Amino acid sequence: MADYFMKVSNTEPIKSQDAETVASVFFTRWICQHEVPESSHSDQGPNFESQLLTELCKILGISKMRTTPKH
Repeated sequence: MADYFMKVSNTEPIKSQDAETVASVFFTRWICQHEVPESSHSDQGPNFESQLLTELCKILGISKMRTTPKH
């Protein structure tokens, strides 16, 4: 995870890339330690496109943006 404006990045090892783990790490290791971002930029992986992460972003007012898939 990286905040290009504040020039802050954070890496977090995770055992699974499922939606629940990704949403939990995003919340506990980024939002709770830094602040709620205005936007989130990610690839189109199912863990980032999940209903859980979409709802989390909606509740917190985070605008989700996606990159195009790399071939």
